[in-house]
Amino acid sequence: TIFRDATDEASARELAKTADLKGVSSADLTFLIKEKKWLSAAQEILQRSQKTTLDFSAPVRSAVTAVRKELDDLIRGLDKSYGEASQVSPAFQWAQNSSHVFLQIKFAQRWNAPGALEVQNSSVAVSDCCFSFKGYGEHSMIKKEYKLFLQFLEPVEEAGSSWHFAAAGRLTVTIRKARAARWERLLRSANVRPENMGIWRDMAEKWEPELSQYDKGSGSGKKKQKSADDDDEDEDEEESLEELTKKCVSGSFSSTKVVEMCPDAFLPGKPRLWTVVFYDKKVSSNKMKSLMAAWKVLAETVPSHNRNAAIGSVDCSSQKAFCKSVGAAKFPQMLQFKPGSKTGVAYDGESSYEDMALWAAGAKEEL
Repeated sequence: TIFRDATDEASARELAKTADLKGVSSADLTFLIKEKKWLSAAQEILQRSQKTTLDFSAPVRSAVTAVRKELDDLIRGLDKSYGEASQVSPAFQWAQNSSHVFLQIKFAQRWNAPGALEVQNSSVAVSDCCFSFKGYGEHSMIKKEYKLFLQFLEPVEEAGSSWHFAAAGRLTVTIRKARAARWERLLRSANVRPENMGIWRDMAEKWEPELSQYDKGSGSGKKKQKSADDDDEDEDEEESLEELTKKCVSGSFSSTKVVEMCPDAFLPGKPRLWTVVFYDKKVSSNKMKSLMAAWKVLAETVPSHNRNAAIGSVDCSSQKAFCKSVGAAKFPQMLQFKPGSKTGVAYDGESSYEDMALWAAGAKEEL
């Protein structure tokens, strides 16, 4: 840069008054605006350039955007919770043909809501049963950790699957089915439909002729959907859980889908696979904050992968003896109870959301 010998902003401004404008580069303006913050010197260059045909708009806008981001980060630093990304299960849509499943994921909690335009530190994985995505984005100056875990109705193949980041804050995924078929639904469980899942209508319409032709050729049609009686039974079961746990004092998971339990209502309802976190709400730690965020997401997603799986919690702050009696020796601690069993098995896997989701859905034993 031609300003490298300037010792301060005043000397840089004097140099800007006499510098050959044709020799001023993008690097010079970046140096003045972004690196040194010598804005008066940059202003001198721009004022002189108004009398010429030179256009410095691109490097100036780029440098100003970078500085604005630094200043925004400084303001965010005033927020004690800044840097702790809140977990969000992103909205997604799906479609299929006879050989593939198509997903488009939006970096927002709802499809019609604004969200992050891009994500950082992202990871995408396809296994023979499942799909998982994780990435960090930002919207309205709030950091978000987007996590999505899907356990498919039938096996899929990693080979032949692909994904790419699309415009407007979206991820597009193509997943190869292990065998050709028309799936009656996307997810393994027929019990719960995620609130943020929808049909990718344009893609579905595009491939419907191919699916219809496949149905004719294979002699197979759509399987029967879940009956109305089954739906009513599920709704009755949810109401029963709410009724059974009314006697329990609300804890840190009130107003979420996590079932808050107590000694008088422990593992309520019909036998199912319960995954329970035991904690002390009087004790705060970064580990507990992260676990609480993950637990809320698990409660929303796990039942959609296994209709007989549920996510619960017990506040041990006033009932430590009970918690110890069922195997919770430290807090927080995650225990899993198989249907009909009162003996919990501690989680010993990785702390990643994907591993916990597989474990809570009972998929670990099947893989």
